[in-house]
Amino acid sequence: MASRAKITEVSGLALGSGRVVYVCLASGCHRQDTAAPHPPRLLVVRRVTQTVRAVDPRTGDERWNFSVGQHEVNLGGGGGCGSEGVKGRDAPSPPLPSLHFVVPDGVVMGMDQDQALLWQQKLTSPVVNAWRVLKDELQEVDLFSTATIPALAPDKAGRATEEAGGPEKQAALYVGVHQQQLYIQQSNKMHHHFNSATRLFTAEGVCVCVFTEL
Repeated sequence: MASRAKITEVSGLALGSGRVVYVCLASGCHRQDTAAPHPPRLLVVRRVTQTVRAVDPRTGDERWNFSVGQHEVNLGGGGGCGSEGVKGRDAPSPPLPSLHFVVPDGVVMGMDQDQALLWQQKLTSPVVNAWRVLKDELQEVDLFSTATIPALAPDKAGRATEEAGGPEKQAALYVGVHQQQLYIQQSNKMHHHFNSATRLFTAEGVCVCVFTEL
């Protein structure tokens, strides 16, 4: 016997500090800080989790479960565009650090132009997605690029072959382990190809998935 569930959670995070401002679930919304005089500029994070559980109908014991999680991140409005923000746009800003990741260990590093370590943050779980805000625009970081994951850089022989063959070749999938559970992570390129190559339609009550050549 199998049971299915779909949970949608929407959170608002303060752009400057990462502080949780509110969390909305099916049961309702809860604001964490009701005393703030002006709402901060927010990152709005929408997480959709779909879970399938296999249960023994005789005992009710769970045999296995499988979950799929998807995150969507958008910039929300707020009161963070005051005079100081305007001055910050006009004034020259120092070059931003490049981001490097150790995906399975949940490590995020900021590097300067000479590849010297400026800061490092250790997370409690592997890195699955990453974004950064540049000039009031939200940009997703490619976690399958050698620019952000140095461990993916080929050896000397592989690098010579890659240079002769043209652009950088990327892996399509990453398979990792977290808390003794396997998880699969798609590259951005594979995700876009899959979405554009898949057509889902229903004919006579039958759901049909059609794949076109990539």
